[in-house]
Amino acid sequence: MAYLIAFRNTLLIIAGMNAALMFPSWFLLKSRLPRRKPVPLRHLTHPWRDTTYTCFALGCAMYMFK
Repeated sequence: MAYLIAFRNTLLIIAGMNAALMFPSWFLLKSRLPRRKPVPLRHLTHPWRDTTYTCFALGCAMYMFK
């Protein structure tokens, strides 16, 4: 006898299996690389000073919102 499993229930089952299988790794694995300092905020504005990059980024955004 075959049971029909709804799409939502299928996704919940897959998510539960992933969480159950990844749960031990959250506690047993260590980071391979040391932590890095975060980048200062003033360095994040540097690419926006380049007009070519700014026009490209704005054009891509306008195309996506089209």
